[in-house]
Amino acid sequence: PRGVAIDRELNKTIIGNSHDNTVSIIDLTPFLFPPYQGGTQGGITPIPVGKAPEGIAVDPSNHTALVANHKDGTVSVIDLTNNSVIRTISVGQEPNDIAIDPELNLALVTNEKDYTVSVIDLITYQIIENIPVGQKPQAIDINPETHIAAVVNGKDNTIIVINLNPPSPPFRKG
Repeated sequence: PRGVAIDRELNKTIIGNSHDNTVSIIDLTPFLFPPYQGGTQGGITPIPVGKAPEGIAVDPSNHTALVANHKDGTVSVIDLTNNSVIRTISVGQEPNDIAIDPELNLALVTNEKDYTVSVIDLITYQIIENIPVGQKPQAIDINPETHIAAVVNGKDNTIIVINLNPPSPPFRKG
């Protein structure tokens, strides 16, 4: 397993299985009620996605999970209400992490090999910008209150800060 995220309202966890190009969705509801006996009482639902799923983020506004497929340069969008892939989006080379700003309806995806962050509009599921960042961006997170994203770059040991506040794009970085 490589990535994990939780839809808090649906009480489901999504786990990336890079060895078999699937994600596993586990209903966590049975774990709320004793006696918990261990295991995966809620059952596991495997869903095929792109090659080598890694980073996962949940959009709480519409119960979708976005999965960065590292080896094929795509992001799979999964509807968590029916556990199915509803869209595949081409992004940069070797995507590996995703963060979501639910208020702005944006997802940001780090692309390791081409040193960019792809910005996805979560209403249209289209790329609206590819932002150059440092060398080998590895992880990203967004403060949903300030709409500021931070990207860490593994090869040049830098941190890039991206301001997502309107009237962007183009987004400001520093």
